[in-house]
Amino acid sequence: MNGSRKGKRDTPNGHWKMNASPIPVLENAEGRPIGTKSSLAFFDKEKRKTHWLMYEFRLVDPVYSAKENKIEGMLDHCVLAVVYIAKEDRLG
Repeated sequence: MNGSRKGKRDTPNGHWKMNASPIPVLENAEGRPIGTKSSLAFFDKEKRKTHWLMYEFRLVDPVYSAKENKIEGMLDHCVLAVVYIAKEDRLG
């Protein structure tokens, strides 16, 4: 997925679009932000909302930085994505 615009990720069959602003994910011990959670919905080529939804988690300060380790061609961030099909009543 490439991010052509903030909050939107284009794919060959449509695009993922953010439903709301990212929510901070907090560390239990100190309550400081360690990452963000974003909610996205998938729209097909005709811009119709589908049943596919995704949660995207990003670290605020990655533990493993490609810049620090000087690995050529490696991105400086990682994302954990949970993709699922929503039930009919959640589409709204």
